[in-house]
Amino acid sequence: MKGIFVKVTFGDYGKHYEFKTDMENLKENDWVVCDSVNGMLLGQVQEMVTHSTRATKWVIQKVDLEAHERRIKLEKRKAVIKRKMDTKKKEIEEAAIYKMLAEKDEDMAQLLKEYEEME
Repeated sequence: MKGIFVKVTFGDYGKHYEFKTDMENLKENDWVVCDSVNGMLLGQVQEMVTHSTRATKWVIQKVDLEAHERRIKLEKRKAVIKRKMDTKKKEIEEAAIYKMLAEKDEDMAQLLKEYEEME
């Protein structure tokens, strides 16, 4: 049969399977969802071919890993920022509490003054 076909591997098994496709933009190492005899499976394109005698099922869709990678990167960056904000918040809260206590208690005021002079 002539047309556009891809050789796809699933997992670490090394064996490839051939699928029909009408997606001309596929290339090696793209991740795709395939309609297999075992249902929908995620596989990786190994090769594009123009002839196949074994392909009976179709590639359903190319997987957009770029969007997923952007989400993961954003999530990690947000976690870093949140940790920095929490640290800063704790420092500000502690300073505010010490000042408030120093206004009410002479011993605390003296300790805070001595502490601030050490910085």
